Amino acid sequence: MYNNKRTISASEINKYVYCHYQWYYERYYGQKHMRELSKKGNNKNNSNGFKGNFEKGRNFHNSYYKKDKKRKIIIYTFFAIVCLLGFISGVLFFKYIDFNL
Repeated sequence: MYNNKRTISASEINKYVYCHYQWYYERYYGQKHMRELSKKGNNKNNSNGFKGNFEKGRNFHNSYYKKDKKRKIIIYTFFAIVCLLGFISGVLFFKYIDFNL
């Protein structure tokens, strides 16, 4: 094992939360070796259509971020519509209220 420390840092926890496979492979092989593997083009296809782990990881994260981006757009649009409706109803409410009681 490349990194056999018993303690882990906060950045390692962040990497683990982001992708536990990435954390494990970096801890086991080391960051330098992982970069070398990535540069060699571990994502070549063979006759079975097998893609390398790096390509699989990239595809997974890209699809996740696309889905997450769409989800955030929907949530923010819904929130903006609710705020706009609240503002309009507040304006209409105060417009028709007689405060000279």
